Amino acid sequence: MAAADVKTADYQQFTDLEKAKSYLNQIKYPQVLKANGLAGGKGVVIAQSFKEQRLPLRKFHNWLAHLNC
Repeated sequence: MAAADVKTADYQQFTDLEKAKSYLNQIKYPQVLKANGLAGGKGVVIAQSFKEQRLPLRKFHNWLAHLNC
């Protein structure tokens, strides 16, 4: 997308929960959190506050750890 000069939202990918938390603490709301891969329609959360992003972030991290076992 960047090579074609298509405007998109900034994003980062994480497998480390602490690095994800650090990044999220530096950017504005709303924040879109997306689980990688198939999540049965439950893989996207639009967080409007710090409180709203904490639980989904932990769930996504636990889900990822489960897939990698």
